[in-house]
Amino acid sequence: MPYLVRRLLENGANTSFVNRIVDESIDMADIVADPIAATEAHAAKPHPRIPPPAALFGEERRNSQGLNLADDRVTVDLLTAMQDASARPLAAYPIVHG
Repeated sequence: MPYLVRRLLENGANTSFVNRIVDESIDMADIVADPIAATEAHAAKPHPRIPPPAALFGEERRNSQGLNLADDRVTVDLLTAMQDASARPLAAYPIVHG
């Protein structure tokens, strides 16, 4: 995992505008172009063999939705639920007798 993260950071750093801005062969308009508009200008469509996140496991089971931890509303609700759960007494029992 650390190797993967390092490689992703290196690749991102090599293609970032910080490196491109000093390259005089690149037109400044290309560097400051709106990435959303540039993406929408292409006739891109999802690859047919890459499943959407919900169908990641195929017919076996539906993938979990997950939580957007970058959204403050989600994290506040999650923290509240965790605090509520920790305030209740816990009890543990064996699943199998004997």
